[in-house]
Amino acid sequence: KEQNFLHGAVILTAGVIITKILGAIYKIPLGNILGDDGYAYFYSAYSVYNVFLTMTTAGLPVAMSRMVAEAHEQGHYMQVRRTFSVSWWTFLVIGFISACIMFLFPQNLANLLDRPEAAASIYTIAPGILFVCVVSAYRGYCQGHKNMTPTTIGQVIEVLVKVIVGLALAIFFVRQGRTVEIACSGNHCNHRFENGNGRLVWQQGQ
Repeated sequence: KEQNFLHGAVILTAGVIITKILGAIYKIPLGNILGDDGYAYFYSAYSVYNVFLTMTTAGLPVAMSRMVAEAHEQGHYMQVRRTFSVSWWTFLVIGFISACIMFLFPQNLANLLDRPEAAASIYTIAPGILFVCVVSAYRGYCQGHKNMTPTTIGQVIEVLVKVIVGLALAIFFVRQGRTVEIACSGNHCNHRFENGNGRLVWQQGQ
């Protein structure tokens, strides 16, 4: 369902306000659960995530939405479908490459930030890049049809899942006596690189 400019702007603004409030609510208890060190690891991993997210999605959804909008206005519906198909595969490939870099080299990325303990968090958050990239293709498609509701709903759902699942896993691992690094990552496995060959080795969390 198409929306006018004002209607779409109100919907997007409401989504931003809700996500900001949820994000603030999320950070306060998370900091209390993980402590200063744990929150520092979390923030370091999230910084790496934001860098890859910016590189993979900056401008692409907007460009896609404009192409879809122009083709739709001209009645070129086959071009709309082709634009979406090409964009979807482009987002998938870019997201997959970025996720693989974070997935395969978390220790290297953590060392660049002088936070080697954040490696587990970087590893855990890596698949998020792929999912967000694919979702961005659908958001750009909907925005090209002047429908901002899916974008707003998707953003709110993402933050809600992060808040609920993230806090639940952090509380669970802390109560289980896991290390701060594991509680921060929400993952039950720890990993390190062997000296000399850089091979990723799995270890059960302490």
